[in-house]
Amino acid sequence: MRKILPALALPSLLGLSACSLLRDQVGERCKAHAHLRLGVESFINSRYSRDAPVRLGVIPFSAPANVAGSSDRRMGVGFRLASILQAKLLEYQVIPIVELVPREDWPGKLRDFHEGNHDAIALGREMGFDLVLVGAITHYTLEQLSFSGRILETEAGITVWYGTVNVSSNRPVLDRAAEGIGLQKHIPSRLYIDEILEEAGRCIAREAMKEE
Repeated sequence: MRKILPALALPSLLGLSACSLLRDQVGERCKAHAHLRLGVESFINSRYSRDAPVRLGVIPFSAPANVAGSSDRRMGVGFRLASILQAKLLEYQVIPIVELVPREDWPGKLRDFHEGNHDAIALGREMGFDLVLVGAITHYTLEQLSFSGRILETEAGITVWYGTVNVSSNRPVLDRAAEGIGLQKHIPSRLYIDEILEEAGRCIAREAMKEE
């Protein structure tokens, strides 16, 4: 004889099915736009000798005050994203040397980003970098991060790449749905920053290394 499920079990099963369907779609999405792209690999090949130890310095990014680091012990979102991006860029093996610049902030840094990056270029040149990657996190929430960045040559200040990236996460929506049907407890302290930063680093590196 076929067993009949209790009436109370049906909503739970439907909830589990809906949650499973949502989890198949969970994650982060990236939208990117290049305002200028010379092609990093093409630029390096045309400007430097073969096998030259070209160095790129990733300067920790400016970020909104509420997510900026306040000390060496509390690194901000801008520093964390720069660190992730450094590792992602190395994976492409296009630029021989990619290093994180050990200077997170200075007076007028964000203004410099919007007004020519003269301080950043001078800093990169002083530290022996051929290229610097500068940027700013222009918007950040628990569900979204927007970034604007440039790769600049330090000798003449040439912009090799300039682009914007927007990363969004649907994890909060999934969690709220699971909480609404009783499959998950509400945790006010739950954050999605690690997943968002990882996707942002991956997306920025992919866009910056594109040739066309």
